[in-house]
Amino acid sequence: MKIAFVSTYPPTKCGIATYTLPLASAIAENPDVEISVYGDSDSASSEKPFKVEPIFKKKTDFVRPLLAAAARYKPDIMHFQHTPDIFGMGGAFYELLDELGRMGVRRVITLHTVYTQLSGIIERKPHAVSFHRKLATLSDALVVHQPSMVEILKSQGLPQSKIFEIPHWTGPAMQGDGASLRKRLEIPADAPLLLFFGFIHVQKNLHTVLKAMPTLLETVPDAHLLIAGSIAGGTWYNKLYSSYLKYIIDSNNLRFRIHAVTEFIPQEEVEDYYAAADIVLMPHKQGYGSASGVAHQALSARKLMLCSDGPKFEEIGLRVSRDLMAPASSPAAWAEKAAWLLSSTAPRTDLLARIQRYAEASSTTAVAEQHIKLYKSLL
Repeated sequence: MKIAFVSTYPPTKCGIATYTLPLASAIAENPDVEISVYGDSDSASSEKPFKVEPIFKKKTDFVRPLLAAAARYKPDIMHFQHTPDIFGMGGAFYELLDELGRMGVRRVITLHTVYTQLSGIIERKPHAVSFHRKLATLSDALVVHQPSMVEILKSQGLPQSKIFEIPHWTGPAMQGDGASLRKRLEIPADAPLLLFFGFIHVQKNLHTVLKAMPTLLETVPDAHLLIAGSIAGGTWYNKLYSSYLKYIIDSNNLRFRIHAVTEFIPQEEVEDYYAAADIVLMPHKQGYGSASGVAHQALSARKLMLCSDGPKFEEIGLRVSRDLMAPASSPAAWAEKAAWLLSSTAPRTDLLARIQRYAEASSTTAVAEQHIKLYKSLL
């Protein structure tokens, strides 16, 4: 069974590239599968543990090179890791899927974002519903990560037989050196430490956490916040948002309690950041359906987390505990819930046990097995 992932791939700096490498590696361990990656132009070519070839350019030139690759390597299935900024949401992607179908190649698409009619309009993608419906006719299977994403697609008229829910993978238990990182960043070794990790942009809602810090410090006076991640995309509005965040820090005299590493964190250092933290914060305010890679990193690190109560963290509420969620736009609620999770009154042992159980249930191996089962059903 020959499977080709079509995706961005390291060293490309994006969440989809980070998602693809461990999943493809886990699938490659199955002796019945020959897997390869048709990567973006920034991907590093490789032969082990599977073949990686830089083939396409995001959004601009992917139809002809991917059709040529399909003709050359003859995969049974091409599995696309789709986001709008990689393949767009229209004509060229439709053309590619149609031609692959004519060639007899099965087409699987993981939708990393699923829009409702309203969220599509808000995100400047007003044709999102028609895009989903068209994909259902041009693919053999659509993979999504959360129950609500399934329900959104069904409500838009897509046949349930085409929709498969497979969770985002959780990696093996992390073993980072948090003490060394704290020392390097001059964070007190015994201070309660909150971590915000990942790209920074307005929908990540980091300002809610910053506004919560003065109230939190009244209850937990030795708390610190570590912000780790680069400004997303380098766009003017995200740079403006970064300036707003600095204004909140300065106006509340928080600069000695907040530590910012505003750059893309190298993979070899990621585990250290999670190991250093007591709680991982995810205040994202995103109205469309998607899963959070940071949430699954926190699961892998076996860390307590505090998530916004929107659709992005639905699985944490369903599979772990609603106690790990707070209203996205309420600094007071974030301060109160963070203080509670740091206190002796929180059922920390029980929450950590629930986190471990879901981490194991959504392990990379378990998720890879679900993918292989899907592939075999299509063949």
